[in-house]
Amino acid sequence: MSLVEEEVPTRPAPALSVRILTTPEEVRALAPQWVMLAPGRSALPEEFLEEIEAVPTVLAPRVFAAFRGDTLCALLVGRVDIAEYRLWIARRRIWTFRLRSLTVVDGGALRRSPDVPWEPLIRAVVEDVRRGDVIAAQFTRVDCQSPLLDALRVVVPRLWRDETQGPWVQWQLDLPDTYGELLKRVSRHTRKHFRRWRERLEERFPGRLAVRRIGRPEEVPDFCRRADGIARRTYQRGMGAGFFHDSTTERILTAAARRGTLKAYLLEAEDRVLAFWCLIRRGNTLYAEFTAYDREFREFDPGTVLFLEVLQDAVRDGVERIDYGLGDLQYKRRFDATRRMVRDVVAFRPGARSLWIHVCGAAFQWIARGAQAAIRSLGSEGAYRRLARWVGRRRNPLAKPTNAGDASD
Repeated sequence: MSLVEEEVPTRPAPALSVRILTTPEEVRALAPQWVMLAPGRSALPEEFLEEIEAVPTVLAPRVFAAFRGDTLCALLVGRVDIAEYRLWIARRRIWTFRLRSLTVVDGGALRRSPDVPWEPLIRAVVEDVRRGDVIAAQFTRVDCQSPLLDALRVVVPRLWRDETQGPWVQWQLDLPDTYGELLKRVSRHTRKHFRRWRERLEERFPGRLAVRRIGRPEEVPDFCRRADGIARRTYQRGMGAGFFHDSTTERILTAAARRGTLKAYLLEAEDRVLAFWCLIRRGNTLYAEFTAYDREFREFDPGTVLFLEVLQDAVRDGVERIDYGLGDLQYKRRFDATRRMVRDVVAFRPGARSLWIHVCGAAFQWIARGAQAAIRSLGSEGAYRRLARWVGRRRNPLAKPTNAGDASD
């Protein structure tokens, strides 16, 4: 007697249903399933709500959640805010539109598995923009190789889609089990420099050099004041970037300290701050938020001296990864860090005003890209970066170079 295998028909998976969460209560109710999707930099439920309360320009949550039955399958973590749509040429901001928009936050595109499609969620966002109170939806730091970007290109027509903001480099460092293993990733010559910089600082400030770790809420105001003392003298301040001590920053860092996730450091010599680092831990990743150093002591590289302390603590605390954020600076490349390319994608609501903003923004960005491509073709990209930093210092009277020819970082 022969046995014949009979195929059992498989039941198709239930279709995705999309709900829009617009209140803090709805966000908190979904939090147990939400955290299972491994939220990124700005998308943990409580931190997401705390930032909405702390930042005056952020108005309300608007989270798009895809379900199969009662099971959460995917999220686009968004918020309604008054966002700045900026136009740049040669790293100079020349025009800023203030728009009421929907922002999908960094690390806020989450799904349970790769077979969950992005298209239903993106269509829900596009439809919400068309009938709602915002003029555009901005998807921040979308990986240039991600299925999310592919889905955005399918769903959002090219006329109403802006991809000119980026691409930018984002570096991440995967940490080993021990600090010794980490040091083996750099050359003996580099390790010698690490030791020498520390030794020279100790010679310059004998018995007075100290690393101060800040993690308690009551320490945050003093940290902000002291860190701002350095940040206000940097070229980044001249370009409107870097650390600013204001009420919003202080509230966000204080909230992180209450959760026990703030990792802030000061390198001090008596009452003088030589460098600072400010990081926030989310899960097993440590996100670098701000850093700066006193350029008067740049020959000792105090920023690197302090960062080595950060790395030792991170390895000891079981941190798996450090996310440096955007920017292609040399220190981010050390220790075999990996990089990815990210960009912002804006989906505009169809209309004359949106089209005008889109066209103007695209025109300025293409001009900027053309200039950068010309500079790269001449092999002068390094000189361009030094010039941009020099311009930033010229705009900031407190950050003037120590001599007329100094355009180094």
